[in-house]
Amino acid sequence: MFFYQELTIKAIREEEEWPSTLHVIASKDWRSPIFAYLNGTYERHSKHETDKMNSRTKQYSIIAGELYKSRIVVPMLKCISKEQGIELLSEMHAGMCGGHR
Repeated sequence: MFFYQELTIKAIREEEEWPSTLHVIASKDWRSPIFAYLNGTYERHSKHETDKMNSRTKQYSIIAGELYKSRIVVPMLKCISKEQGIELLSEMHAGMCGGHR
């Protein structure tokens, strides 16, 4: 003998519907979404996305048009693009730090 119950209301909360528009940032720079959020130009489409960006950008600030990351003990760190990072590393290894054995 089997017992079952027919549910009249949904037992599982459905996810939010897909947004009709997507927030696309044309730049491939990892800093672009953080800049947009801190400047107030980031379009939020869901509460989840807003919470995610809010928690992600707490440690960042914009000073004189540059993005910095701050910690409690560590001094403010200037955020650079991936291309600038590669250039900086190659300069360091080609200069005084390069060629050591």
